[in-house]
Amino acid sequence: MENKKPKVRLRSINVHFWDDSYVIKLKPKEKLLFLYLLTNPLCNLIGIYEITLNRICFDTGLRSSEVSAILLKFQKDDRIIFDSGYVVLLNFLKNQSFNSNMLKGAHSLFVTLPNPLQTVLMHSKHFNLFFSEIITLRKSESESESERNMKVKVNDIPDLCDVVTEFKSRGYDEAEANRFFGFNQNRKWLVQGVGEPWKDLVDKWIFQKLNKVNFKNYSYGK
Repeated sequence: MENKKPKVRLRSINVHFWDDSYVIKLKPKEKLLFLYLLTNPLCNLIGIYEITLNRICFDTGLRSSEVSAILLKFQKDDRIIFDSGYVVLLNFLKNQSFNSNMLKGAHSLFVTLPNPLQTVLMHSKHFNLFFSEIITLRKSESESESERNMKVKVNDIPDLCDVVTEFKSRGYDEAEANRFFGFNQNRKWLVQGVGEPWKDLVDKWIFQKLNKVNFKNYSYGK
C-alpha cells in the first residue's frame, strides 16, 4: 500500500514585509518572532490560533523570558493579542483576499474559538470588515437558496407545444396557453416550492387567472 504524502499547507508572505514601517523598526529577535507568528504550522486562515510558549521557544530558539517580553511589546503596539494560550494577529485578515468558500472556512474557524475571545473580537475594530463580509455572504446565500427553492426543475420546463396541448385538453384555447407560457418564461419559471411540476402551475393559473371570485359582489349570509 502506498503511503499518502501529508497535505502541505502553503502561506504566502508579501515581499514588502521587510519594508513595512513597523517591521523595519524591530530588533532582529523581534523580527524573527513576528515572522514566526505569521508562518508557523499552527497559524490558520484567520490568524487566530492556540499555541504555547514552550512551542514558540522550541521552534525559534528564543528564551521564554525573551518571548514573553516581545509578545508584550507586540500587544502594546496593537499588533497581536496573546491571551489564555491564543494568539490573535490583529492585522492578519485585512491582508487576506478571501473568496466565498474561504470566507465560509474562516467563519467556521471563528465560531470554534472560546466564547470570551469571540466576544472581544466582535467588538474589535480590526474585525469590522470580516464580520461585514460574513453578513454579506450570508445574505447572498440566503437569497440564492430562496431562488433555488423557487425554480421548476430544469428537466420539467415544457415547450410551448406541450403547454398548448395541456390547455386544450382542459378546454382552454391557444391564446390562454400563450399567455401562461409567456408569463412563466419571463419569470424564468420561478414558483413557490421546490421543483414544482409545470402542470401544477397550470392548475394554479386556471384557478387564479380564469376562475377568480369577485368577492366585492359576494353577499355573505345569503
